[in-house]
Amino acid sequence: MSKWISVEARLPKNQDTIDVWCEFRVTDCKFTENKFYIDIFDNDEDFSHSELLEGVTHWMPLPEPPELNK
Repeated sequence: MSKWISVEARLPKNQDTIDVWCEFRVTDCKFTENKFYIDIFDNDEDFSHSELLEGVTHWMPLPEPPELNK
């Protein structure tokens, strides 16, 4: 499992999808142009827009997806 990385220590790569910690944990946050963005969905299904997420103190890469038995 990955460990939390302080934004003061280093930032993620541009266009990385990551988990972040600010006042709460947010999944699937996007790091773009040195800023953190969260996608907003209408009706829990349709993408609406992205919003700047402020106050991020730590981040970590998303874990590898599980292997599915075929």
